[in-house]
Amino acid sequence: PPPPPPPGAPHTVVLPAVAPAATPLPYKYDPAAATSPTGDVISADSRSMLMNGKRVYPISGEIHLARVPASQWREQLLRMKGGGLNMVAVYVFWIHHEEVQGQFNFTGRRNVRQFLQIAQDVGLQVLFRAGPWDHGECRNGGHPDWVLGSCGKLRSVDPKYLDCVHGWYAALAEQTKGLYWKDGGPIVAVQVDNETTDWKYLLALQALGISLGIDPAFYTKTGWPAPGPGYPADYPMMPFFGGYADLFWSDSMASQWHSASWMFTGSPSVTPRDEGESTGVTSGFTVPPGYPWLDVEIGGGMAASYNHRVHMDAADMPSMHLCDVGDGVNQLGYYMYHGGNNPHSLIHTDDRDPPETTMQESSFQPAGPANPMPSISYDFFAPLGEFGQPRQHYHMMRRLHVFLESWGEVMASTVPVPPPAIPADNTTLRWSVRTAGLEVSAESSSFIFVNNYQRIDQLAPKELVRFKLTSNESTRDVPSVKSKPLTIAAGIWFVWPVNIPLGGGVTLLWSTAQLVSSIDTESNGVVTTTIFMAETEGVLSEVGIDLGGHASIIGTASASNATEGDAIVFRNIAMGYSSFVSIFKVDNNIVNLVLFPAALTDLVFTGKLAGQQCLFVAPDPMLLVTDGDTLHLRTGSVPSDLIQLAVFPRSIGLSTPSGAVPRATDHLFEVYNISAYNEFTDVSVDVTLTQPAGPPRVIPRRGGSGKPREPNATEWAAAAVYTLTVHLNGTQTIRDGDEVRLAIDYAGDAARVYYGNRLLTDNWFSGYDGDGALEVGLTYLAGENSGLTSDGAELTLLILPLKLDSLQTDIFIQPALWPDFRGEPSVCSVSSVTAKHLGSTDLTASSLIGMT
Repeated sequence: PPPPPPPGAPHTVVLPAVAPAATPLPYKYDPAAATSPTGDVISADSRSMLMNGKRVYPISGEIHLARVPASQWREQLLRMKGGGLNMVAVYVFWIHHEEVQGQFNFTGRRNVRQFLQIAQDVGLQVLFRAGPWDHGECRNGGHPDWVLGSCGKLRSVDPKYLDCVHGWYAALAEQTKGLYWKDGGPIVAVQVDNETTDWKYLLALQALGISLGIDPAFYTKTGWPAPGPGYPADYPMMPFFGGYADLFWSDSMASQWHSASWMFTGSPSVTPRDEGESTGVTSGFTVPPGYPWLDVEIGGGMAASYNHRVHMDAADMPSMHLCDVGDGVNQLGYYMYHGGNNPHSLIHTDDRDPPETTMQESSFQPAGPANPMPSISYDFFAPLGEFGQPRQHYHMMRRLHVFLESWGEVMASTVPVPPPAIPADNTTLRWSVRTAGLEVSAESSSFIFVNNYQRIDQLAPKELVRFKLTSNESTRDVPSVKSKPLTIAAGIWFVWPVNIPLGGGVTLLWSTAQLVSSIDTESNGVVTTTIFMAETEGVLSEVGIDLGGHASIIGTASASNATEGDAIVFRNIAMGYSSFVSIFKVDNNIVNLVLFPAALTDLVFTGKLAGQQCLFVAPDPMLLVTDGDTLHLRTGSVPSDLIQLAVFPRSIGLSTPSGAVPRATDHLFEVYNISAYNEFTDVSVDVTLTQPAGPPRVIPRRGGSGKPREPNATEWAAAAVYTLTVHLNGTQTIRDGDEVRLAIDYAGDAARVYYGNRLLTDNWFSGYDGDGALEVGLTYLAGENSGLTSDGAELTLLILPLKLDSLQTDIFIQPALWPDFRGEPSVCSVSSVTAKHLGSTDLTASSLIGMT
């Protein structure tokens, strides 16, 4: 590749004056299925999804209904929506519903219809992944055991197999009846099967589904692996893609990430394939001509298998997601977004949930990949964990979602224009551009993407950075040619706007601050658009505005400005809750620009409250979600703390049953001083060793694959056994509104936590400290386990010892994350068991007439 520009010279990319036109999809879909009862039409072309002819940017996250207690569905779906999602994807695993042939179960966790109705009530669309084979680290990939020997050739057009699938699809059709887009329901798309080359088989499944009334706007398939010979150019399903930051299914004794996942490559999501970083081998996916690039499986985290214990860092995911968008993705779909807690078998009920009969994938299952997974936990280090706990990357990922909520239509109108060379090293700046063309018009916005983060390897700061976007029509320099070049700090990623129309002839020409959100308010017929921006860490914020010859500045109290060519350039911008410039447009409406400090970037939430779109700046840590006229707050602050919540616009009032919440004005925001109204329970845990561990086991290999095998029931009998006695000091049960999890800090090979004979969760030790470490949700699981939240509840903790030698031959853990063996050949210990709280406060919103 050509060398990078010399220090101080601009990084230059040549853009088309106008982006290539999108084309219709290669196949015809049913317009009736794509039209809702209210006349809203969902469609697609070669570039993106559309709603009523306007481009939209769906953001989806995976959750598995049977891996979440039914009592938690509404709360967890609200949390997903609060994270900035507008859609959920959901595998429905056949084995969870028909363990015995002909005996369907759609109750409790397995109530498909109720889950879909709650998703609709919350305001989330659904991508329904119907199988019959899903994988999803489910036993047999989702096939019930009885299917394996009685249904002919699996995953094929064998009539005997399709006859078995007919029963499953018929049951799903009954569960989903009336819940499709055409019915006013949430299901917009249905995926059939998963990851197969047999495109004729998928067509057979589609035909079967349609005949039974499974009638979404779109049928979909995974875009990988490449389809078999003869694949039609007008294939009647939308292909969806994905990519992961690491690979739990690897047999390697090294991390399986690849630097290309954090580069802009201009091609669909790159995923390493076991060969790993040492060889530089990657495998990209090809979007068929005429279809948009949509994702359904970008890693929201990564699971750990017994032999390959992936350890993720929070920044690994959002930095990779930014690269996907920069490369041209027009739908983000995360796998997983919410971790899972597996359902228990309905036919193996007389034991202590041994690994041999788990509903999760395992070395013991009769068919399928047989990766050695935990029996119950499917945490996946997801943004929302196994018990709904929000993690750091839940907040870091929301930054991109909130931005796309306001500018997704603009982003989906652009095409990627990667730089002349893809860096082959860690020293060259990684950047890309998406553009609709460089002409300054309502159709010609661009975005500069920069990523200076890479998993495990720290990238150095990049100094003397400038950008030049040029076409036959015009040139745009970022920053201004009169400004000093920039330093891009280590470990950051961002997207900057170029040529963003603000209405009334006003254009945001460029900014070295990130766009956060745009919110309109109206008063006396005047619409005020407030554009929120955030400082890029380590970069002086600079904003160039073109007034279009007619607009006028009516306030610049918080910034200096200078006219440079067609731009008024704002520098020395004060950050906070006030606008640094207000512009009166020719259409008599107003634009305000607000700059937040970088520290607030991941504390921003948005949502509609009392009919008004709002922006909230919440203290860290907090989870916030709007729900009609209710504002739900979930905070780890101690109850005596005063929560300061900043709300825009100021026309929203908040109250509790006790009355209005005290507030004070801070420029454009109202800052509410909220007391935590639900008192935390005083929880302590006694830890008693009742059985010392036996000798560490000799790790066998599974026949066929040769993969190290996880412990079986007999081997678990040699574990150290601890009794955990939960004391609720001063009360008989955990208080309402107090979400309690037990955090178990242990060192060993693996752990299991029981309540009686019921396995609550399990864990392969992977070196996590805090987020990702072993936890058990007491209140989360209480609805299915009577007495679990009562004073004196006893849990049983099993820990198997970890041999130091096994980390050289059988079990991969990053060496820096190994436990302290203290000179011994093995380790098996518990350091602490402590309570973690998430307090619940619900506020009622009202509109304060006359306040703006």
